[in-house]
Amino acid sequence: MFIGRYIEDRKYYDYLKKIYSFDFICFISASIFMIIILLGLLFDFDTSNILAIYFVVYIIFDYFKIRKYKKCIKFVNNAIVEIDDDFIKIKTKNNTDLEQKIDLNTVDKIYVKKDYFLFDLDKIKNLLSLKFNKHPEHYIIVESGGKKKRIDFIFDSYYMVEELKKIINQWERKGYNLSLI
Repeated sequence: MFIGRYIEDRKYYDYLKKIYSFDFICFISASIFMIIILLGLLFDFDTSNILAIYFVVYIIFDYFKIRKYKKCIKFVNNAIVEIDDDFIKIKTKNNTDLEQKIDLNTVDKIYVKKDYFLFDLDKIKNLLSLKFNKHPEHYIIVESGGKKKRIDFIFDSYYMVEELKKIINQWERKGYNLSLI
């Protein structure tokens, strides 16, 4: 069974991109300030003012990043997605109330992505790709009666990525009408 955090509004991706943009800007500004400080040590000029300016700029960026993060969290903290061989369930966070239950035996088509993966933000390459609008969106689209329902979610671990891949393979074996996006 796959369990992930349900994204209630797709604005989440916009806020997430802004958060990572702030991270990227902080990384670049820290690099520039470190180069200036090293040059100051080499050529013997006072860098204390530059260091103070850097800390003020960093605090300002962190303030805005935290504000965006709080808005971003509102979109994912209220519900979870449970996906198994026959059902997709959207439940409240405390697992007591069922918001929505989709029986996969009654749907016309299921759209799944070719590749699901956990996005590793420890790599500079991934931060750069976020800057250029390439943040991964993880979702499944269920079509029933001509209506499409998109279910966005967040992976909590690599284990859940593998669980979802196993479930998709199980769907193929059961003969569900799958389409790769």
